[in-house]
Amino acid sequence: MSKHEWNKYTLELAVHHIATFFFLGAAIWSGKFLIYALWALLMEVNSVFLHLRTIFNISGALKIYPILYKWLLHINIFTALIFRLGVQGFQIHWAFKNLNNMHFIYCIIALCGGSLFIIINCMLILRIASTDGYLGKFSKYIAKNNRDN
Repeated sequence: MSKHEWNKYTLELAVHHIATFFFLGAAIWSGKFLIYALWALLMEVNSVFLHLRTIFNISGALKIYPILYKWLLHINIFTALIFRLGVQGFQIHWAFKNLNNMHFIYCIIALCGGSLFIIINCMLILRIASTDGYLGKFSKYIAKNNRDN
């Protein structure tokens, strides 16, 4: 990825994958918090629709199937809100609620990891909502999801 294209989106994606490996790895390596890690994987439900959206854009299928593409945009933003922000909010709430039941290092991992991912997910959702026209006139304040910038 970095060999062919290096920009702010590549950096964001690299941070996302390194952090995912570390934070999910902490749950797997310790054998604890596996349900927490499973909940984190629910965010990948949205990734399916996010990748379909990208495939439609790259292949030109959005011009061939405009109604299907419009539905895909709605499903994508809906699943992003539920499976990215909703799950992330639940996980941060769970971490705060269970601070007294966890070792200090796991508290840091849960809260810092959750905070990092909620920021990344908010940036992603804002870019997608802006690009797909959900923000109306406020779109000019959000960076477009355009890798050529």
